[in-house]
Amino acid sequence: MINRNRKELINDHINRFEKLRNLRASLEDTWRRSADLKRHRDREEKEFIRSGSRLLIDQCEQYRRCYQCKRKTENCGETNIWKESHYIPGSRLMV
Repeated sequence: MINRNRKELINDHINRFEKLRNLRASLEDTWRRSADLKRHRDREEKEFIRSGSRLLIDQCEQYRRCYQCKRKTENCGETNIWKESHYIPGSRLMV
């Protein structure tokens, strides 16, 4: 009985230290990722300041756009075929 209690106590200690080690490892990993993200943000901010603080949209204003681009700026892959139309295979018809 004493040996069994001793083994349970040892297993409890092992489990507790294992949980603490896993917690510490996850905290270190989270800290490392957040530090990397912060370095990346700082680098982007420095590049933005070095570029003269001009956004891409500001840089595009100095160039003329073709007439096709001037149609609609929010056009992204829209089609001129009605949504209710159906193609009948073999007949070359749109109904």
